Amino acid sequence: MSEVNTASRHDPISLNAVAAFSRVAGAIREEVPIVLEPLIDRGQSDVTAEVERARAVFAAVAATVG
Repeated sequence: MSEVNTASRHDPISLNAVAAFSRVAGAIREEVPIVLEPLIDRGQSDVTAEVERARAVFAAVAATVG
């Protein structure tokens, strides 16, 4: 799970990306692993923030299903 910009480069996951992922997250079965691709090599991403944004995607789906 990552965000790719118009220059085909990875960016930290934005709130717009969270909204976009949320629209399709319901199609992903619970047993399917999700791979996060935070940009940690040069400190571009805060790993904790990236994990929390990914959780937000699937929490929104769980709230509508459960």
